[in-house]
Amino acid sequence: MKTKKNHACAFFIAAALLIANAAHTQQINNSAATSFNQTQNITTGNYTYKVFQAPNKMYGYDILSNGKFIFHQGASPARPSEFVTALPKKEQAEKAALYSIKKLSENRPAALTREELKKIIAGQKQP
Repeated sequence: MKTKKNHACAFFIAAALLIANAAHTQQINNSAATSFNQTQNITTGNYTYKVFQAPNKMYGYDILSNGKFIFHQGASPARPSEFVTALPKKEQAEKAALYSIKKLSENRPAALTREELKKIIAGQKQP
């Protein structure tokens, strides 16, 4: 009889710990998303973009199509890539996101080249 009570008690304690852990994990994920994506969603046609500030005080953006993630432009100046240049201002990241959306609507890849990003940073008009 004691064994059944011990098993039942252990089961309820384990269930309570699992529920508490799931709630805590969800709270951490929600707070991390809120602090990382500090900018509201901007919708243009079927596309939405989110500008975010990275810990290095640079900006990047994500593009979603009908609510599904399709592209991420990082905010790391140290990543060696033809397509990654950190954007130092929020407005530049917004312009880059809009240009990426324009490229997508023309059935071209969303990734901006280093030259395209340099033009946005310099304030030059894109083609």
